[in-house]
Amino acid sequence: MFIDKYSMKIKEQTRKLAVGCLKQCFEVVDRTDEVSSKYCFEVADGS
Repeated sequence: MFIDKYSMKIKEQTRKLAVGCLKQCFEVVDRTDEVSSKYCFEVADGS
């Protein structure tokens, strides 16, 4: 039971982190060129 709760918490945090990363990524894309946006999406996919 405890392990399930713990893994759920980690999943939730990971999702929040991914959402935050994506939000940050799009801001970066707005200000920079295609190369950095490509890198950004690779990072977002990896999480």
